Amino acid sequence: MLVKELVEILERSPDASLNYVIEMPDSTQKIPAHLHITEIKQYAIESIDCGGKTHSWNETVIQIWAKNNIDDGHRVSSSKALEIIKKVDKVSALDKSSAVFIEYKNDDGLVSQYPIKAMPADSMGAAVTLKLVAANTQCKAQSHYSTADPISAVNVTRAKTKACSQSRSTSCC
Repeated sequence: MLVKELVEILERSPDASLNYVIEMPDSTQKIPAHLHITEIKQYAIESIDCGGKTHSWNETVIQIWAKNNIDDGHRVSSSKALEIIKKVDKVSALDKSSAVFIEYKNDDGLVSQYPIKAMPADSMGAAVTLKLVAANTQCKAQSHYSTADPISAVNVTRAKTKACSQSRSTSCC
C-alpha cells in the first residue's frame, strides 16, 4: 500500500475505529486497540543487488506501540491517524507514492516492519482494519531476467536461477 492509498482510506472513514491484525501463513494476531502512533519515518533507500544493479526508492514507516500491553483506554481513530500523518507531512513532506509499512513489536518480541493490505471498512463504516502481512525477501537479479519468447515456466525458473548463479561469480552473496 502507498501512503496516498492509506490517506484515502482514512479520509473515507474518519469516524471509524482503526484496527490492525498481523496475518501470517498459519495464524492471525490481533494488535491491541490501545496503541499509540509513536513516529513516522521516511527512508530514501539506495541499494545495489548481488548482480551489481542499483536501485533506489522511498519507504514510509509508521511505528505503533502498545504500552506494556496494558489497556490504558487510549485509541487512535482513523481521523486521529490522519491528523498525525498530516502533521508529519506539514513538517517534512512525505512521499505519497512511497510504500507504507507498520513497525510493531509482535507477540514473539520481534520488532518488524509489515507491509499493509487494507481491508474494506465494515458495512456500517465503524471500523477500518489494516491487515499487516509478512514481508518477503527476493533476489532482485532474478526478477530482472525476462524474455519475449513463450518458453515454459520451468525454463524461465531455470533461466532466472542461472542469472542469479552467474551474478554470484561476480561477488554475489
